[in-house]
Amino acid sequence: MGFIYNGRHSDEFNIVLQTATIPYMTLKNFETKKVIGRDGAYVFEDGYDNKFVEVTCVITGTLPERRMLARSIVEWLSKDYGALIFDCDENISYHVVRTVSDISTTPESMKETFTINFECEPFSYSESARKWGNTYETWSEANIRFGGKLFIVSDGSSIQLENIGNYLADPLIKLTGIAEEVNINFTNTNQSLKYINLDGSVYIDCRNKLVYEQTESGKVNKLSNFDGDFLKIPAGVNDVTFTGIIDNLNVQFEYKNTYL
Repeated sequence: MGFIYNGRHSDEFNIVLQTATIPYMTLKNFETKKVIGRDGAYVFEDGYDNKFVEVTCVITGTLPERRMLARSIVEWLSKDYGALIFDCDENISYHVVRTVSDISTTPESMKETFTINFECEPFSYSESARKWGNTYETWSEANIRFGGKLFIVSDGSSIQLENIGNYLADPLIKLTGIAEEVNINFTNTNQSLKYINLDGSVYIDCRNKLVYEQTESGKVNKLSNFDGDFLKIPAGVNDVTFTGIIDNLNVQFEYKNTYL
């Protein structure tokens, strides 16, 4: 068993994975407040804390071989963000925000044991929307390449979106067409957004709370054309309706089933 980090498999570095500690429960951020005259303390919770994944690894060989491997591994791990995927659960990824490793080489033995601590976002994600053939690529906020759900809609159209995870998913929404006004409504949760003066393509990045066009020279901010909620897709089946003054409109949703 091994793992993929930033698109490269641990086998490339002749790493033997001994153990992997992956916490199932994501702890919440909290603050306690004690009040004089009251037993115990108030606990205020807000969101979830990062998740820490620890792996123990071994490399073998002569000292010069291990030094060469160690340099390559350090370079590989020096990028402190990316997707982490284990062979034993290849459809689930963890989004790493920081890595810490104690890899070292000593002349006394023919192997080195070291640990890598991956600090990850609180949630894990389905990889079914990211894996393309045999390659693994980082999901890009402005490039829907992996089969995002595409719908051709008009005023009064309705669709269903399903999140088979157990937590809210943040979609990237691509609107393409011509419309004076587009309204998207999640009837299950009373979420809605409005976009006006659509002529071409626009991206609504609900995770990063951005609205923009993608041009050859870069992104053009279109937040002034937007009003309402940056949508979240709850677990289960969600009913979505479209209204507005629409000439023609294609809507594409890219999101990952999200798990605590």
